[in-house]
Amino acid sequence: MTPSPPCATSWGGSTPNGAGGLPEFRIGIALNHGPVVAGNIGSPQRMEFTVIGDAVNITWKMQELTKKVSVDLVLSKTVESLIVEHFELHSMGKHALHSVPGEWEVFALSQPIAAPAREPYTQPLATG
Repeated sequence: MTPSPPCATSWGGSTPNGAGGLPEFRIGIALNHGPVVAGNIGSPQRMEFTVIGDAVNITWKMQELTKKVSVDLVLSKTVESLIVEHFELHSMGKHALHSVPGEWEVFALSQPIAAPAREPYTQPLATG
């Protein structure tokens, strides 16, 4: 019996990436902006910091879209409005999110917009 490659079954049978035959590891990330409730929950023996709210739930469901739209990072319309001056973005269309009413437009990053050159900091260091 031939042993299977390490982690191949635990990663869903991903195909080898050519670098030593290891399975490819991919993640999807979503960025959203909105109100949340943040704080510690649990008992004194096991305290954990967490955030809850609609913005958190929508972000999780947006993250699931990364598989459908085949990009590693998706941004919500609220994040798009915050960073549009600094990055070139393109719409990935409007999508229904499970158990969330309406359709949500998501964006992908194309590239950063070049920032104007800054003057180097020239204040002398204090001696003493």
